Amino acid sequence: METLGWRVPTIPRGWAPEVDQDVRAIDFSGWPLYTHADLPDEIAYRICQSLNAARGTIPFDRDRPVELSDLCNDSDEAPLGAPLHPGAERYYREKGALT
Repeated sequence: METLGWRVPTIPRGWAPEVDQDVRAIDFSGWPLYTHADLPDEIAYRICQSLNAARGTIPFDRDRPVELSDLCNDSDEAPLGAPLHPGAERYYREKGALT
């Protein structure tokens, strides 16, 4: 994937208790994240927490900074196309970002 120009960052060992080794992942740069339905809610929650922390560095097709609500509500710039994972939905609701 790197030879095709995709970033392939590493999720570091210890990011969560279940992550006991570094995990290579593809960086979709703004594409939606799809998970297996069995992904634990807490991991989905932490992924959203991490995206929120990185919002200022996420390129977006608007002339303004990315808002948390941009990451979780269906829009022309960021269509959902699939339901939110329950852990993600809990995070966005707690932060008041779901409309």
